[in-house]
Amino acid sequence: MHPSGLRRVTERRVAHLLLRSASLSRVQLARQTGLSVAAVGKITVSLLGAGVVERIAGGPTRPGPMLGRPAEYFGLARRRPRHVVVELGVNKTQVAALPVAGPVGDIRTAGFSTTQNLDEFERRLTNGVATLNIARPLAVLVSVPGIVDESERRVLYSPNLHWTEGTRLFEAIARAIDAPLVVVQEIRALALGYLVHAEPRDSFLWVDIGDGVGGALVIDGRLQSGTLPFACEIGHTPVSGNRRACGCGGVGCLETLLGRKGLLRSAQRNGRKSRGWGRLVSELAGKPLPAWLRATLAEAGRVIAGAINTAGVSKVVVSGDLLERSPEVIEHLAKSINALALWGRFGSVRVESAPRERLLGLARAALDRVVLAPTAAEEAIGLGNRGTG
Repeated sequence: MHPSGLRRVTERRVAHLLLRSASLSRVQLARQTGLSVAAVGKITVSLLGAGVVERIAGGPTRPGPMLGRPAEYFGLARRRPRHVVVELGVNKTQVAALPVAGPVGDIRTAGFSTTQNLDEFERRLTNGVATLNIARPLAVLVSVPGIVDESERRVLYSPNLHWTEGTRLFEAIARAIDAPLVVVQEIRALALGYLVHAEPRDSFLWVDIGDGVGGALVIDGRLQSGTLPFACEIGHTPVSGNRRACGCGGVGCLETLLGRKGLLRSAQRNGRKSRGWGRLVSELAGKPLPAWLRATLAEAGRVIAGAINTAGVSKVVVSGDLLERSPEVIEHLAKSINALALWGRFGSVRVESAPRERLLGLARAALDRVVLAPTAAEEAIGLGNRGTG
């Protein structure tokens, strides 16, 4: 690779380390990157000059006398907002102003109910962004549900928000906010948020249980993309014997059982009086799982086991508000996955729950795609935005 490409890769590695740490010294950065202190010094000077990194006053204190000059500590820039975030949800849209360092300190936010037409959405978005009071943002970071072509900035299909399909949503956002647009499918943003704190070369399948059931695949520390503009759509894998119609036009998809609406429907069919999601979650908390939910988790384990058999990973990370209130859900799901996955016969599939950190994931995407965007040399050998992370 051309030296400019190697330098950018190294800058991005340093920035990733600083994204997960409040502050690090040159010696600490050298130790964690395997570079010399002198090389790290040149990189930090370059990033300081570009406004990506700031000197952090104080740093960790150590008891006893210190020899020589005190160490300088560095962190990603956090003194002023540089990015506008638009998190488009099925029910609510959130806008926020983020510094390069991501969600740290007091974050300016505004929110509004997600509309059912584009014109009203653009009006509410424009008003919401105005309250953030951010001048000349570096980028607009947009997370959206559905099947999304991130590079072409196009929603191919969104079962819950059909009006977002096509390119007009992103054209409206571009009119409301004048800055380069970074589009990340919402589940992929969650996986990037987890990756900030994970081991640098971690591999896992991310599964999110919410309005639908979504997935993302990380291998060797890189978020994977296929030749088609979607991957790990495990929520749309048909479950044998399930006759429920899905918003995708199919019948029997997993998310018609495991998504919020599907779980509520199953609960009501099995005698529960719950009329709302929060009520159902509260009723399930701290109690043995009902038979209908155990059966649903068994089917989910079957689908997830098939996915990791194909991907060749031995770790599954699951997010969703049901898991936070009922830990027995993750235990039952892990048991099902290990019973059905091939790796469960040779070792153990690690299954864990994790919080949703979408803002952090979007901050990492901004580093990789805008702040420290791939050089022409990286693009030439296929190390651009595909597989970012």
